[in-house]
Amino acid sequence: MEAIVPRRNNPEMVALWTQRITDCKNSGKHTPEWCAENGINVKTYYYWHNKIRKLVAQQASFYEVPQRAVD
Repeated sequence: MEAIVPRRNNPEMVALWTQRITDCKNSGKHTPEWCAENGINVKTYYYWHNKIRKLVAQQASFYEVPQRAVD
């Protein structure tokens, strides 16, 4: 039986919203203006923006630092 991935934790949704956030930032427009032009609710945009920011911070906190060999 295939596991059901909740929509909000779905890697495809995270990738989609990462691209949307990147597109918004690269547009040079203010977020509400970009969202209106792209049919996206501003609150939904900020929900995903914060979610992805937290995911990136969480991944960074688990980054393994290689140890040097001691002579």
